[in-house]
Amino acid sequence: MSVMNHDELLAELLALPLVERARIVEEVLASLDPKSDPRNAEQWVREIERRARSVADGSADLVEWDKVRGKLLETLRSR
Repeated sequence: MSVMNHDELLAELLALPLVERARIVEEVLASLDPKSDPRNAEQWVREIERRARSVADGSADLVEWDKVRGKLLETLRSR
């Protein structure tokens, strides 16, 4: 069995249908806090699906990763 690197795994995940990706996100989020309320996971899935639809239909206000990363680093440095 071969092990996928981050980029390979991400490519495989992004190739899945929206509902499957949302389900995986739900499970990964739940694994971060096993005591979390499952209703929160359902809310996350709905929010992720809503956001994915807005990206797909072109109504999302997208920001380039470099800009987001720069703002995050700036925020972290100022703390």
